[in-house]
Amino acid sequence: MTTANTKTQAESFTGNLFLIGFMGSGKSTIAAELSRMLHRPVLEMDEEIEKREGMSIPAIFSEHGEAYFRQLETDLLKETSALGGFLVSCGGGAAMREENVREMKKSGIIVLLTALPETILERVADDENRPLLKGRKNTADIEALIEKRRPAYEAAANYRVATDQKTSAEIAGEILEILEKRRYDFLIFLLFFVNCLHCVEDFLSKKRYTVYKEEINLWIHKTEKNTVSCDNSRENGSFTSYASVFFLALV
Repeated sequence: MTTANTKTQAESFTGNLFLIGFMGSGKSTIAAELSRMLHRPVLEMDEEIEKREGMSIPAIFSEHGEAYFRQLETDLLKETSALGGFLVSCGGGAAMREENVREMKKSGIIVLLTALPETILERVADDENRPLLKGRKNTADIEALIEKRRPAYEAAANYRVATDQKTSAEIAGEILEILEKRRYDFLIFLLFFVNCLHCVEDFLSKKRYTVYKEEINLWIHKTEKNTVSCDNSRENGSFTSYASVFFLALV
C-alpha cells in the first residue's frame, strides 16, 4: 500500500522515469497512472513519433522500414535525456538498442514491466496498431518474441515489475516504492562514503604525525651533535631535548 509519505518522497526524484517492456505490458496505462499520482508529464514515444511524422507506426514501417523507425526512437530519446521530470512510455523495441539504453540511463532510471503471453494477447487482441504482431496474435508467437527480447530488456532495466492480475494503481504503487527505496539506498551510500572519508582523514593525520615525529627526531639528533655541551646540560638534559618534548606535545 502506497502511503502519502512515499508519494512525497517519490516526487523528489527529478530524473526521467523510463518504462520499457513488450507491447501490451502496460507501459502507457502505468505512465498515465503515475502522472496522476506525481503530477508529471507523460511522453508517449510512439504517439510523439506518429505526431512528428504525420503517419501511424504501421505506415512508418511500411513506407520507411523498421530501421528508420528505430532511429526516430533514438533521436527522441536523445532529446529526452537532455530534459528531466518525464514519465516516458517507451516503444516495445526501444530497449533493444544499446545506444538507446545509454541515453535513458544518462537522465533517469529504467523500469521493466513484464506480463505473461496470455496477458499480452488479451490486451492487444483488438489493437491493429502493432505491426510486429501482424499475423502472430497467438500466445506461442508472442512468447517467442518475448523470449527473443528478454535478455536485452533485463540487461537494460534497473528494476522489474510484473503487471499480471494487478490494477494500474497497484503497479504504480510498486514503482513509487522503488523510487523511495532508491532514495533510501542513496542515503545509506552517502553515509558510508562520508564515513570512509573520515577514516581516510584519520589515517592520513596519523601518518603525518608519524612523519613529523621522525623528521623532528632526526633534526634533534643532528642539532645535539653540533651543539657544545655545558655543565648544566649534562646535569639536566640538553635544551634541544626539552624543546623537542614541548614541540611534540603541541603537534
